[in-house]
Amino acid sequence: MDNSNNNIQSNKERLLWVDYLKAFACLAVVTFHVIYGLQNAGLPTHSYTNALKEFCDMFQIPLFMMASGFLYARAGRIKGSYFKFEAGKLINLGIPYLVFSYVYIAINTVFASSVNFSYDLRTILRVPIEPVAQYWFLFALILIFLFIVAIEKVIKNEYVLFGIMLIWKILIINMFLLGDKVLNIDYYIAGYGVFFYLGVLYARRHDDFEFLRNKKVVITLVAVYLVLFAAYLVRPQMSTRVLDMVKLFLNLLAITSFTLLFEMFWKHFECGFLKLISKYSFQIYLLHTMATAALRIVLVKLGIYNDIIHFVLGMIVGLTASIIAAVICEKTVVLNILFFPKSTYKKLKKMKETCNEQS
Repeated sequence: MDNSNNNIQSNKERLLWVDYLKAFACLAVVTFHVIYGLQNAGLPTHSYTNALKEFCDMFQIPLFMMASGFLYARAGRIKGSYFKFEAGKLINLGIPYLVFSYVYIAINTVFASSVNFSYDLRTILRVPIEPVAQYWFLFALILIFLFIVAIEKVIKNEYVLFGIMLIWKILIINMFLLGDKVLNIDYYIAGYGVFFYLGVLYARRHDDFEFLRNKKVVITLVAVYLVLFAAYLVRPQMSTRVLDMVKLFLNLLAITSFTLLFEMFWKHFECGFLKLISKYSFQIYLLHTMATAALRIVLVKLGIYNDIIHFVLGMIVGLTASIIAAVICEKTVVLNILFFPKSTYKKLKKMKETCNEQS
């Protein structure tokens, strides 16, 4: 089975198009949250602004999940201890998840009269098992890593496992709609694990998809997606079950189309802006809503309600403030432990050892 894996998994060189794909997903996340924040605050928005939000919502997190699965698979199968690997993931994802969840809650509590949400004691205590705001993405990733790495020791065939994840996702949709009680853990693993594992499948069976890596095919797929998305925007009344199934199909089509698009057309293209966004995509994801919420409060107090002004300034401030905070943490090193606990701890330990040797 492992012999079917090709050189995209074993090649350890950084893939530029994957960085750009992450940057694209990151920009979609910020775009979505800026517009969502306006609407949730009761501020007026135009129909085209809402269309942009729905466009980003269709692929933002699925694309991030696919990129995460792709990078996980490209690193090679886990050969060491399962528990050691999971402990590492729990530290690297769990610490930022808890820290920034509580920071977000604290900010919203202090400025409860000006922001969109407020939290009670029950919510605060349940953060370890019930995520808040966009930090659910880290919570979902922790659960997905726990499940995928374990199940891969039993089910070796990537196509079979992807099929299982897809069927599970469909069942979860129908269970919710039938009124059955489904654990949130099931929802996060099945709901987003299918996109994660599509990335795993694409990395490990890369050669199998060579027929798709054709300019005409890629352009056709993107065009078909855009047409179907336009039809989705003007969709007639339909049941929640049908709507969710349609969204699942569009999710898969979108992330497949954009992945192929970036791999085909962006793999040799140099773009400093996308490199910058990709480099700090994790920090941007964690911090941007705090910056955009603060800006929205200031603009409203100044009597500025135009959604275009809010959107443009929100994108600029959300990205810039997050990157500045990330650079400051990088320079101080010790603060970077909030974002990257394990690697920062190792760096601090090495710095201490170097100082001891020099003294």
